[in-house]
Amino acid sequence: MKKQILSLTSVLFTLSLLSLDAWGQEGPPFQEQLIYSLNLFNGREYTNSFMPLTEGSLYVLADEYNVLTPRITQVFYSNSNNRYDLQLRNLDVSAEGALELLKGNKVVQTIEKTPYAFYYAQAYYSGTSEIFLGERAEGVAKQYQEAVDKYYEQLRKFYDQQAQYQKDLDEYYRKLRRAGAAGAQITPPVEPKPPQPPSYYVTPVAEAFVLKLSSGEYRIRLRLKDGTIAEDSEKRVVAFKARRRGRVGFEVIPEESWTSRKTTSDPGDIFYLLGQVVFYFRPFIQDEYNDLYYAKLEDPQNSGSIEKWRWANISQVKSGLIQLWKGKEIAGRVGEKPYYVEQTPGPELGYKIVDFDPAAEEFAGRSPTFVGYRIDIDPSGGRYALNLLDSEENKVVPGSFREARSVRFSSARERILYSISLLPLIIGIPVIIWRRMVR
Repeated sequence: MKKQILSLTSVLFTLSLLSLDAWGQEGPPFQEQLIYSLNLFNGREYTNSFMPLTEGSLYVLADEYNVLTPRITQVFYSNSNNRYDLQLRNLDVSAEGALELLKGNKVVQTIEKTPYAFYYAQAYYSGTSEIFLGERAEGVAKQYQEAVDKYYEQLRKFYDQQAQYQKDLDEYYRKLRRAGAAGAQITPPVEPKPPQPPSYYVTPVAEAFVLKLSSGEYRIRLRLKDGTIAEDSEKRVVAFKARRRGRVGFEVIPEESWTSRKTTSDPGDIFYLLGQVVFYFRPFIQDEYNDLYYAKLEDPQNSGSIEKWRWANISQVKSGLIQLWKGKEIAGRVGEKPYYVEQTPGPELGYKIVDFDPAAEEFAGRSPTFVGYRIDIDPSGGRYALNLLDSEENKVVPGSFREARSVRFSSARERILYSISLLPLIIGIPVIIWRRMVR
């Protein structure tokens, strides 16, 4: 028994040494670092990310406000995601001081922290955000809080009205039962409607360093209150612009797969569709950016190619019409509508896209998930095309033409395909039998 315990102890000791050796090679699970917490504008909205010690360059859009907050916190490397993540529970301290902006080796600006707040629209064309600074940030945040307080006050009154409505409804049914045939003259109570929450959201006012740079390359560093430069705070900053602007692109959402969205930026793109397909189009104005720069802007830990370019969705084209063509004939025109994506019950955990009706009780207090154009391609096969029309002038929007081809397999073609797939078996089996006979 003692020998078994000693052998088990030696095994555990060996395993602990191996784990310590591996831990020493990979570094500690949590590392204390000075990181930059980022809210960067991507042309449409502000995105949140952070810049760990391993990233030496920050990429921002030129002539736009961008928010930086140096923080001392803990990070850990996630092997599953191949990236650094934050561990804020044990340590999260804002680094105090002033941000110095350098051009070459010369300090061109010393930046102090500024109050700011973000405004997020929650309407049909959501996905846009705006920043307010200084006193305007305080004013917008106060206005939003007043709107929220008013909504909750109306909500409390609604609950009281709802309770009274239930009592009145019970009394109404009692009167109906007593009145009998004469009950038709009794007026039923009117059900109260719930109040609508604010159609926008404003973040609480906070303080951070706000940069707005013209195109070019800079450096930043944090000078602490004691006059020293914070260790690991110096970063290269690249402010860049779009190479081309104003192209019309489409976001394509298949009805059967809400999460499998695709983007088309080239008028020469062709969609190959199998049989009857329903999908939704969302037209966007797009700008073209360097692939590496834009990928790093969205998240400094992203990768990209400096030799490639990409088109990014900037603003959704509003209130137009999509003209659908089949061959050389117009198959119809489709108007823009709001839609709501709801999760279907059951183990499949799928999604269902339904028309959004703001007057319907089931959508009370909700906003549409997106606004777009529903396109239904019939299963007859053939070539289709579509383009965007300006609703005011009824003219084709330049660069909005896209082609879609519906592919249909006939039973004869299926038999041919099955026959071809059987050829290796038809040829291979006699060859194997012949070789065995020869041996």
